[in-house]
Amino acid sequence: MKNASISDYSSRSHSLCEGALYSQLVVENEGLAVLEEQMEEQKKQSEATKVEFVKLKKQQEEVMRMLSNNPSICGTFSKPFLCVKLLSSQP
Repeated sequence: MKNASISDYSSRSHSLCEGALYSQLVVENEGLAVLEEQMEEQKKQSEATKVEFVKLKKQQEEVMRMLSNNPSICGTFSKPFLCVKLLSSQP
């Protein structure tokens, strides 16, 4: 009779541990899903930033081409970065 109560206690204890572990697993899976969603959002934002960077870089190259074709805009065109700086500071 004593052994029956020990095994009954052991079964309940084992069942409680499984329940706790299962609950922990559920919480961890939910957290993982949130992290994966955040990663996807970061990837989208990163891609959008890259696209915008390429767009701005092309615009900059176009401005530099225009300036190099017309050096009278800034006088001497020996230092194009100064010319761009001057143009960007004008309203």
